[in-house]
Amino acid sequence: MRLTVGIAVAVAALVVVGVFVVDPGTTPEPVEFGDTVRMGMSDADLREAEFEGYEVPQAQVFYSQYRFVVGFNGVESFARNVGERRHERVWGTPTKAYVTDFSGTNPSPVEGGFVETDGTPTWTDAEELWYVVEAGPVVPFSAREDAERYADEHGGETVGFDALLDRGFPAPDVREAADAVVDERAEKADENVDGAHELLDRNVSVTVGMDGVGTVQEAVDAAEEGDAVRVPEGVYEEHVVVDKPVTLVGEEGARVVGHGNGTVVSVEADDAAVVSLSISGVGDETADAPGHGTDWDETVERAYGHSDAGVVFNGTARGLVRGVDIDTPSTGVLFFDTEEGVVSETTVRGTDEWLDGFMGVLTIRSPAVVENSSFHGGRDSVYSHDSDGLVVRDNYMEDGRFGVHLMYTSETLVRGNSIRDKDLSGVIIMTRPTGNYVVGNDVRDSQNGVSTVGTRSYFADNVLVNNQNGLRIGARSSVYTRNVMARNGHGARASSILPSNEVVENDFVDNDVQVTSAEGAMRIWGDDGVGNYWSNAPSGVDEFRPTDPVDSSVTSVDGMVTFRDSPTYALFRGLETVIPGMRSSGIVDESPLNEPVAYNETIHD
Repeated sequence: MRLTVGIAVAVAALVVVGVFVVDPGTTPEPVEFGDTVRMGMSDADLREAEFEGYEVPQAQVFYSQYRFVVGFNGVESFARNVGERRHERVWGTPTKAYVTDFSGTNPSPVEGGFVETDGTPTWTDAEELWYVVEAGPVVPFSAREDAERYADEHGGETVGFDALLDRGFPAPDVREAADAVVDERAEKADENVDGAHELLDRNVSVTVGMDGVGTVQEAVDAAEEGDAVRVPEGVYEEHVVVDKPVTLVGEEGARVVGHGNGTVVSVEADDAAVVSLSISGVGDETADAPGHGTDWDETVERAYGHSDAGVVFNGTARGLVRGVDIDTPSTGVLFFDTEEGVVSETTVRGTDEWLDGFMGVLTIRSPAVVENSSFHGGRDSVYSHDSDGLVVRDNYMEDGRFGVHLMYTSETLVRGNSIRDKDLSGVIIMTRPTGNYVVGNDVRDSQNGVSTVGTRSYFADNVLVNNQNGLRIGARSSVYTRNVMARNGHGARASSILPSNEVVENDFVDNDVQVTSAEGAMRIWGDDGVGNYWSNAPSGVDEFRPTDPVDSSVTSVDGMVTFRDSPTYALFRGLETVIPGMRSSGIVDESPLNEPVAYNETIHD
């Protein structure tokens, strides 16, 4: 890594030492890791490590033209990012790096990228350490003999700093792999749906109202495992516990009505299904009493996982809710520690005021498939906690707080949902997850269209119209492409202070404000000669700065074209291009498009 600057004064003031460029006499000291701008690992992983008392190998890097210290959870993330081309363009060059030193801590690797120790690692100059690779997470040591001992015990290899950076630990190219990832997740969801639909192909052996069976519960109790129970037209005022693998099948007009307290249908067996029923009379409790759990997320579990619901699957495998109509003051369907749960062709009607209600579908540690269903009112249409692999596709969601709400949930697919009139967000991702794909959703008339955080995620082909904010760009090291932001108050808000995203081929059309950016380094959008479409950009310009008061006003304010083309303004921009320290925060699209990518006359109010 070498500093290349076209101004002699800037070069003279710096000295190259190893791979870093330093300013003599100003070597920074390590800071508290909590004070850094952090990358790498999801919040769920970090909370688990903290709860278990494990250590995460960490690094922190100082840059020549960036006032924030960048922290990395995982040495792999550090090695991958420290020389990344886009980072250097906006942050300047790295000047100093420190890494946690595990010499003297008796470390051993733990699954998940963690390290178990009997001491606390300290910060040491990254270039002075030895690194053990290929033995679980990369672990640094100041003493080579400690590193070699660790490698011998756990099957790794000891390398120096330069060799570590040469490895790079490349992550998959999010954009290049996008189609394959979407197809893979969709195919996995199809397999789960097909498996769950096998529960529809069961012989009816018991019918409520026949052979002395007067209630749905009596019918379930009388059925053999693997049978179906028919529920004829009528109102059945009861609560049902399904404790064996059976399928409840309602005929037209069949309604199970609870007593207004508790869950109406509780499923406690694998391979159970609830099909073609109407359910109401659900209780309105949404949380359990405080307790003393043994997991990092016990508080979340009690706050969300013990809601009354129309249907609850509790610790089961392969469960199906299909063609069910649920009226609920709390939750519609709750999956709790459930594998291969599926909700399809189901309608959930929640409360008119979202503060009074709860979730349409609620998943707790349950990677369910929610598809082809509709959600009206309540708090959130779909809420997930720690449900990696969740798929939410082709649903209609209106009113309430959030449409799809992901908490501590990674590796999801949120695709093809139509979302309307959400008080806060159509799709919101929280708690820094990884690998989420939000594709082809249509969000309108909400406060926020799609709101993102996390890393290595993919946001594409979403249509965001007539929202207060179309797209909130908070995820890092992610791809935003082919999204349409039209007639929003703000087309996009770039809120992440780490400028590490690829933002390309998006359409910004007639938003009151096309885009705003948070404090931090300048963000450079576009890739390899292809940028984004801006309805307020002059045709044929080589570069467009949508956050710049001059560029953003060129087509609407007299005289701005002349000022933009003046020698003074050209000189200022030239200095910004050469010297990162001259750059103001904001956004530069290096290759704006003259025609929209996806916006057309079919996208209307």
